[in-house]
Amino acid sequence: GTLRRIGEVAAGVLLADALQRGAQRARQLISESVKAASDLGESVNAVNKVFGAASEQVQAWGRANANAIGLSQRAFNQAATPLGSMLKNQGLALDQVTDHTIKLTERAADMASVFNTDVMSALTAIQAGLRGEQDPLERYGVSLSAVSVEARALADSHKTSAAQLTAQEKALARLNLIYDQTKDTAGDFRDTADGLANAQRIANASMEEAKAKIGGVFIPAMAKAQQVTSSFAQVITSLPQPV
Repeated sequence: GTLRRIGEVAAGVLLADALQRGAQRARQLISESVKAASDLGESVNAVNKVFGAASEQVQAWGRANANAIGLSQRAFNQAATPLGSMLKNQGLALDQVTDHTIKLTERAADMASVFNTDVMSALTAIQAGLRGEQDPLERYGVSLSAVSVEARALADSHKTSAAQLTAQEKALARLNLIYDQTKDTAGDFRDTADGLANAQRIANASMEEAKAKIGGVFIPAMAKAQQVTSSFAQVITSLPQPV
């Protein structure tokens, strides 16, 4: 009888613990979902600002393809924004900026797949290379020395002196060198998508998408709650000090 009562108590404790943990996990899921939805919304706004008339094209590609290369829409948008800004500042036309942003994102995924890094690290290395930094891309087998960049720019522009080269011509030379020296990795992510590493990247991206969709349901209520809180705080601070 004693053992039976102990068992009943233990079962009750375990059940209570399971319920408590479940409630905590539910609160955590809601919090994570709201953040995922908010971050996605902010990233969409950033894409709109940078790509302007071409923003829908960029977002549409992200919705259709980002998960397939191990990125959530939010991650793709956040990567595309600085990359697009950099290409625009180097003098490329908007259609070129959009095209290269998408191509470089795909190439970064392939590089990450071959060299077993995460996609964002590969994108960061590409961005560094476009700025003229050599070291980050060396781990991916890419050489962007000043000599090689000038030689490629002279070949592409048909000019005879490095002094005649413009910043835009050098930027295009870096782009072409990156494409050429990483062409052997092209398509590797999709070719090995069923492998453990890439399957995990895809799963993580898909999970973030699911959370963002759930969080979108809570966003209006959370925004309203913040407005009410702000109004209440303003009322309190306006009261006389003795009160």
